[in-house]
Amino acid sequence: MSNRLSVSNTSWAAISFGTQALMGLILNFGLMWGNSQEALGSFNFYYAFFVLLGQAGALGVQETSLKHVSQHHPDDVTVKDISRSAMGLVSMSSGLVAFCLFVMSFLLDHVLAPGLRQLALAIFLFSLNKVGMAILNGRHHFKSFALLQALRSILLVCSVYGIVLSGYTNVHLSWAFLFTETVLFCTIFFLLLKDLGHWFRNAPKKWRDLHFADGVRLLPHCLLSEAFLRIDVLMLSFFVNLEILGRYSFVAFCAEGILQLPYFIKNMVTPQLARHIFHGERTEIHRTALKASLISLSLTLVLTISLTILFPIGLRMMGLTGAQAIYDWWKILAIGVVIYSITVPVENILYLLGFPKLQSVFLAAITSVNVFLNLMFIPDLGAGGAAMATTLSFLSGAVILPVMAFILLRKQTRLT
Repeated sequence: MSNRLSVSNTSWAAISFGTQALMGLILNFGLMWGNSQEALGSFNFYYAFFVLLGQAGALGVQETSLKHVSQHHPDDVTVKDISRSAMGLVSMSSGLVAFCLFVMSFLLDHVLAPGLRQLALAIFLFSLNKVGMAILNGRHHFKSFALLQALRSILLVCSVYGIVLSGYTNVHLSWAFLFTETVLFCTIFFLLLKDLGHWFRNAPKKWRDLHFADGVRLLPHCLLSEAFLRIDVLMLSFFVNLEILGRYSFVAFCAEGILQLPYFIKNMVTPQLARHIFHGERTEIHRTALKASLISLSLTLVLTISLTILFPIGLRMMGLTGAQAIYDWWKILAIGVVIYSITVPVENILYLLGFPKLQSVFLAAITSVNVFLNLMFIPDLGAGGAAMATTLSFLSGAVILPVMAFILLRKQTRLT
């Protein structure tokens, strides 16, 4: 039964990932090919705010929800308490983040600032959706989880093209995020109606406090894990012109797209690891982690090689200037993507072992390495230096995390 479930989950993960990858290619190659590079740059501007502030609004509670729901499923009473307290807490934290962004949109001197007002509401819903999808995953509803991920990418890309082709300004691209997250929120709430119900009136303080305590410790990890590929883009913007920045953003988006496969494997394996750790099954922890990392490495390697072969063909078809430089940046980043794919499936193993602070320290360490290397390389090497900095940061993460996890696992006296 468990083997059939694993095969089924893998199939749905593959379908969802394939859909997201296809949508990413349609968005990026389509806009680049259609000389809508300004629209692509505007989209990435809003996307950076959307992802980073969405993580801040979720407060790390998506990780605590996934862990505790996985461990207590199928105890419906406990799962309901966990789910309602999580959503109630994130309603407040994401509301505060959205309000701050809304106010900031009136103070920020930027041509795209007015669109941040619509994006603020989208971020509020995005944070709630992250927690809702984590609950679905912990409840073993991986089919629904995977389909919702795919639906998000389809709705977002269709909305962006609808806005661009209708002749609206780039400021209106923020509406694409709001429309997408509204549809997802309604769908998730319907699927979890039994668990959520009136979450404000039925949010046990015990679980709310636990979500908050663990979530705050995990928040740096959640923020930095999402920011990892965006740090080089943000830092590069201070050293190069917008044209070069747009080209590098295109390459970084492709790298991030491939990394969605390891992250999907992570979403599949985390509930299993949480249960094995909870029950003290040390052998199963090692076996599950090793298997997930090897599968992630194998699939990522195949996908990266395929894209590396197709990349120059696509660039020639688009007729872009500076195509060789774009390809060189991609080859550097591709190495880092393959290396980091080993680590991603077990990226939150430190938290699952009961060390949320060390989980955040780990991400903070490799992010600091990334920032330092970017400052070292970008002034002389430009976008190529940013690619090198990110790849070396991926390498440091792939070395540090297994060592930390091995040491901590040996010290877990409850595991025999």
